[in-house]
Amino acid sequence: MLKKVRVDNKDIPVPVPIQNMNDALSWIEETLVPEHSILTKVYLNGTDMLDACVKELSQTSLDESSMLEVQIESPWDLSIKTLDVIRDLANAIEKRLKAIAVECWEYTSEVSLKQVKDTADDLTLILELINHINGIMDYSQREMAPVNGLARLIARPLKELEKSIKQSEWKHCSHLLLNRIEPLLKEMVLESENLQISILSANREPLLSPQLEIG
Repeated sequence: MLKKVRVDNKDIPVPVPIQNMNDALSWIEETLVPEHSILTKVYLNGTDMLDACVKELSQTSLDESSMLEVQIESPWDLSIKTLDVIRDLANAIEKRLKAIAVECWEYTSEVSLKQVKDTADDLTLILELINHINGIMDYSQREMAPVNGLARLIARPLKELEKSIKQSEWKHCSHLLLNRIEPLLKEMVLESENLQISILSANREPLLSPQLEIG
């Protein structure tokens, strides 16, 4: 039977008889996971078990030597990490935009085509990550308004950019990148940092809410 579980790098004794992974996760979720928090990592003897099916979990036996490690994260933990990715990605895109815009304006090779397509994909990822945060937090909160507003503003030129790429309108791509998208990315870096500060300083956890779709 399982004797202990390591939760966020701390060993917790298991006071009830647990013989398989399904029972172990049920006990952990019922007794150790706070309201609104979720398990984001589950490793058994170094093997990732987070996405295992119930049948597989039930058939995975545990004993005294089993090393079960889990990570529990709250909505604000997940939001902070997601905002880190958004900020870093927006900053990285913004730094390379001028060079890509020049190549689009003077389009002579397939290199420009790939770079501008990659940029469009990265912008799409930013919007998806913001939707992810809206699925975690209450998007009606005042603190979310600037980020959600910027997401809507980015979505408009992004659609134009994707259309221009399909039609090989490279000079228009250059215009969109420099004049419309670059300023919004600079604001996104700033507002994502401000939102992180608001979350960290809040006296309450963000509440789960229906997802707000951007775009």
